[in-house]
Amino acid sequence: DDDNCLLGIVTVDDVIDVIHEEATEDIFRLAGTAEIDLEDNSANRIINSLRSRLPWLLITLVGGLLAGRIIRGLEAELQAVVALAYFIPLLTGMGGNVGTQSSTITVRGLATGQIDAKELFIAVGREAMVGMAVGLICGLIVTLVALFWQKSLLLGLVVGGALLGNMITAATMGTFVPMVFKRLGIDPAVASAPFISTSIDITGLLIYTGLASVFIGRLA
Repeated sequence: DDDNCLLGIVTVDDVIDVIHEEATEDIFRLAGTAEIDLEDNSANRIINSLRSRLPWLLITLVGGLLAGRIIRGLEAELQAVVALAYFIPLLTGMGGNVGTQSSTITVRGLATGQIDAKELFIAVGREAMVGMAVGLICGLIVTLVALFWQKSLLLGLVVGGALLGNMITAATMGTFVPMVFKRLGIDPAVASAPFISTSIDITGLLIYTGLASVFIGRLA
């Protein structure tokens, strides 16, 4: 206390319990849910699970519907060049993974003090560069695969370019959203994977749709 008198002790077991509780809470929040009592077999467990999971799942649902609407807008291009549809799962999957990685690293860095919320543009720029580097490598691979499958260099460039743009956007968004939440005084762990991955799916499809629309005349 203020008189430098020992009031008590904190045992190692107590410290470990606190560490375990905090880590568990962070993991659940990153998944867009909350901790529940797994041994509780009452109706309360179902209600609590529903309350913690449903909001983020509804966001994912709305995002999925928007993504479907975007794909519907690509109907003419898909009818003209069916091969465009082959790469949609790849684009959404890769973008979601990159965004989740960036988000996890950022949230963890903010929690440990390794990342300062005031260094928003520095952190976002750094992750954007990582996303660009990964996007260039993966985009080149996808371009070669598309060229091998469809014998079309232009198709490969469209898919590779869309993947590059999507991965840069994903890395940027995965860093930007948690840091903005932090600066607004909101727990950055709330910027969970479902929210970020859904947003990235939408932006990735918009990029893909835009590129396909521009070059559809040469692809068909």
